[in-house]
Amino acid sequence: MLWDPNGAKNFDDKFIKGSIYRVYDQNLVIIQQRYKSLIRSWQRYYHALANKIELSKNKTAIVLVSSDMNDHDGGKNKKYVNPFVESANSFKPDIDSEEDIRNGDLYKMYINLVAFFIEKEADCVKVTYVSSIDPNAPYLTPASFIKKIIVKKILTLVKLKDIFKK
Repeated sequence: MLWDPNGAKNFDDKFIKGSIYRVYDQNLVIIQQRYKSLIRSWQRYYHALANKIELSKNKTAIVLVSSDMNDHDGGKNKKYVNPFVESANSFKPDIDSEEDIRNGDLYKMYINLVAFFIEKEADCVKVTYVSSIDPNAPYLTPASFIKKIIVKKILTLVKLKDIFKK
């Protein structure tokens, strides 16, 4: 479910849709995900390189990072430099985005680093979530509001506990 670009619909009520834009192999893809924004009725989206790595028989990592991908976003977003994953900065693919992105109707955010570490145990599944997201919010957005958004996002992930119990 975490590898599925539409998997977030199972636990995040702000999630709209996800798509795979490019497949390099079965464990390395470029995805796009769209979310309802807490700011007005805007939609937000991101493109990220997603990698699924089997660390051992019972341990898997799913890692997402953004780079300065050219998604023809109408020129309203900044040049992005990933502050954590330096190697991502040399990865600059061209993305054939939908018309609403090309028209600048959506607001882009960037995934500095998101990682899910999943460990299957005899009686449960343990998930560790690490996240750094650049919301690319308008400059007048108060820091306290951005913190509220981050807290709400983390709280949506708590719903995974009930999903993995099933």
